Amino acid sequence: MSNFDKAFAAARKAGKKGFTFGGKKFNTKLASGPSKKTPKPSPKPAQPTPKKGPVPTARPDTTKTGSTASGPQKLTIGDRIVRSVRIGETAVNRGRRRDAAQAKNAGAGDAIKKMLSGMDKPRKK
Repeated sequence: MSNFDKAFAAARKAGKKGFTFGGKKFNTKLASGPSKKTPKPSPKPAQPTPKKGPVPTARPDTTKTGSTASGPQKLTIGDRIVRSVRIGETAVNRGRRRDAAQAKNAGAGDAIKKMLSGMDKPRKK
């Protein structure tokens, strides 16, 4: 046991909070002991508290005629047809874009295979 260890043990045994060794002051706290600075974890609440904010207000739902409706908006046959045609056009346009992209990149797979097949061959020095 070193001289410092003996001085430390004697100071702790005497109940002192600090001691002087070699002209320097030291405390008698153990490094492995619980620190007073570390906060204890607080228990979590069982349920989260709801956030307070503005309360949503109900707005009247207006139809094309301007009247208020309490339920879902009723569409006329003409409106349904227009909506169906628009959905169909969107699907057709999506298919055209897909086909154009595939045609543009048609040879990409062959080019990649050719490039990768050359990588396993040893180079000439």
